[in-house]
Amino acid sequence: MIELKAQTRTVVGKKNRGLLVKEIAPGCISRSGAETILVQASQTSLIPLIRATGSELIKLTVDEKESYTTVISELYINPLSNKVEAFSLTELTPKSHVTVRVPIVTEGISPAVKNNLGVLITNLPELRITANSENIIGKIVVDISQMEDVGARVLVSELPGIEKIKLASEKDRTLTVVTVRPLQKVEVFVKTEVAAVEGEADLAAVPVEGAEAAPAEEEEK
Repeated sequence: MIELKAQTRTVVGKKNRGLLVKEIAPGCISRSGAETILVQASQTSLIPLIRATGSELIKLTVDEKESYTTVISELYINPLSNKVEAFSLTELTPKSHVTVRVPIVTEGISPAVKNNLGVLITNLPELRITANSENIIGKIVVDISQMEDVGARVLVSELPGIEKIKLASEKDRTLTVVTVRPLQKVEVFVKTEVAAVEGEADLAAVPVEGAEAAPAEEEEK
């Protein structure tokens, strides 16, 4: 669990730009059946938020008093400065249910890949699930050590413990998580040129031994 500290935010709208100048990012905490809390936090304290996954729990303490267990719902990062411009968290309780993205990671070595029969392709790097504070998970681990042949694959419905996970969409159960595809053959054509050697005689002009000589033209009388 990531622990962050924030302060109550009193400015709204365009005035939030003044916070960014001071290296402070505006944010909020959405709560089910309760009023949204406006907060702000320094860029330094938000560094762990940038590295967090969508399903990682975040304990946010506001004004050194109230603490909230949350997950990231929205995170806006400036691509040039890599700083947070705004963030939105959702409070997670035993009664509240939120949709989060859980990363999928592989474990082990595929024999098909080890023996250079194919290459491992990750088709689904994360899975959207619906969870509360009691059943949320940080990641899903896929064992690929049994993928021995080209064409082997693992479906969402085959993930460990998937029967205990509530998917955001039941259609996702038929999706392919990882698969082994055959190696592609790459044909390389090399263009070669034979350079004429300086001083080499024209082979067409050299008579071949045993061949009849071409008749000479008669001189004009």
